Amino acid sequence: MDEQIKNIEKISLIEKIVTNLSTKVRHLQRQVRENNCVIHGVAETESLNKNLTKVVAEILSQPGFSHSGKDFDYVTRLGKIGKSGSRLILAKFHRKEKKSSVMKNWGILKQKGITIYVDQTPEERKIRGALIKYREGLKLKLKNPAFSYKIRDGKLFISKEGKVVESWVGKDDGTCVKKKLSRTPVIR
Repeated sequence: MDEQIKNIEKISLIEKIVTNLSTKVRHLQRQVRENNCVIHGVAETESLNKNLTKVVAEILSQPGFSHSGKDFDYVTRLGKIGKSGSRLILAKFHRKEKKSSVMKNWGILKQKGITIYVDQTPEERKIRGALIKYREGLKLKLKNPAFSYKIRDGKLFISKEGKVVESWVGKDDGTCVKKKLSRTPVIR
């Protein structure tokens, strides 16, 4: 009996260690991607791929941006060629401030068919995908233009007249759980 209690205590300790290490790994994965952004919609040609840093610097030299090729640690294409005929571009900035200024002004490029997103871990992408799916279902269900929907940091915020009325949290398994609002969060 004494042996079983010791084994249970060991298992409990090992579970705590695994949980702690898992949290640290998620934090490190997020930290590694902190200065990265992913760019969609840039045509792929052999000449453009040779000097991708210069191409991205030109894209980000539009009015509202102030970036040069010296702002990047590296720029590379990711994965396979998609439906649009081009691959994603991963740009890693030297400093977080430079990436932040790009993320604030990315709407300028949307008119040219170029979109920019933060680099997310696979887990974050899965959670965001679940929230997007849930948001689309809510839009169809509610059919009310007075509601607005924003996804931020793994949460879906539903607002009416600028005030958050409901909040949902995405889970690792692809589900969403309603979150109790303790105070009205400010969404920018």
